[in-house]
Amino acid sequence: IAQLQELIKNDPDHKEAHYLYGIILGSGKKDYIAGAGELEKYVELAKEGPDVEKAKERINEWKKAAAPQN
Repeated sequence: IAQLQELIKNDPDHKEAHYLYGIILGSGKKDYIAGAGELEKYVELAKEGPDVEKAKERINEWKKAAAPQN
């Protein structure tokens, strides 16, 4: 995590770093909001491709998971 944070700090447009960091936060740490934020940054930078579609699916899943359940 520290290496990814450092990479993003030094190169804010490093799309793969945002993708990996988002996956670690969302899947590993269960920090769905932060993970979705990193994946949104990845989508913004990458624009298109199969990983962009996967990222969009995860963003939607994680936002639903993070939403308060009534």
